[in-house]
Amino acid sequence: MKRLQDALGESKAADRIEEEPWWNIVMKELNSISKDSARELQSETGEPYHKPNHDLPYEEAPPIRLFALNIALSAWIGWVMSEKRGHPYNWQKIEEAYNYGRRLSADKQTP
Repeated sequence: MKRLQDALGESKAADRIEEEPWWNIVMKELNSISKDSARELQSETGEPYHKPNHDLPYEEAPPIRLFALNIALSAWIGWVMSEKRGHPYNWQKIEEAYNYGRRLSADKQTP
């Protein structure tokens, strides 16, 4: 969370996004955070990401990288929404999106 907070401060995006610094600072740091988080997840499981014909390190598997990013962003969003007096609706939207994806999978549909 500190890395994201630092990137937001460096890009001066705490109150308003300006696209170029947002892309060059914040998005690059989010990419780095997702790689590091994926490596940490893999060290916890001790296994690679299994594909039908080969295995990948977690940091090279798109679903795991997005999952790792989601974990990092969820922690930061929980913190910032508490600080900014966010509405419980915020978590509800995240949960609804997750459950929507699960329903699609159960129904053998793709997004």
